[in-house]
Amino acid sequence: MNNSARIDFVEGNYKRVGEPTEAAMKVLAEKICGTPVDAKTAFDFGKKINGKLNTIATLDFTSERKAMSTIVTGYKNEKDTLLKGAPDRIIQKCINYMSLSGGSKPMSETDR
Repeated sequence: MNNSARIDFVEGNYKRVGEPTEAAMKVLAEKICGTPVDAKTAFDFGKKINGKLNTIATLDFTSERKAMSTIVTGYKNEKDTLLKGAPDRIIQKCINYMSLSGGSKPMSETDR
């Protein structure tokens, strides 16, 4: 949902449309979560996810923000924000993190 690339199956070959890194992320998600039956259903996982979630708003990636954000419904909460981008920029936006010792914890400047 927070990815503007797509993979098309054209004349027996897969073709990336969009940025290479974003397309690679789609391929990885399909390899981890998908269950393809044949070449034409190889990207059904993305279609299923897109069918369950509704996009409310998207802030496209910019070189200034170095991040992309999409607000969706149908994920975990009433509204969720999906965020990706440069790690240093993303970490500055975080207020909590999931601790290995269990649960959500407030993120301090030391944690960042």
